[in-house]
Amino acid sequence: MKVILTPNPNPPYNLRRIHPAYGSSSLPAMTEDELIAYVVESSKRKGLIPDGADYWIVDETDLPGGSVSDENDIDYFFDAWEWSD
Repeated sequence: MKVILTPNPNPPYNLRRIHPAYGSSSLPAMTEDELIAYVVESSKRKGLIPDGADYWIVDETDLPGGSVSDENDIDYFFDAWEWSD
């Protein structure tokens, strides 16, 4: 599954990871690309992706430690991300 990465402009100025709600019954049926585009636009309206900010769409298995999990986030990668251009 894909996730959206963007810098967090508020303290602690870290990397924000946005997870689309895959399989949500509250959303109409969409392809993965349509869902990602919907989430990006929704995140921009909500201020989660600031105006003019860069963002990247990546497959979660390409992230260090593999797929996203509480164990990876808490035990291994908490505060381990650095945003560099």
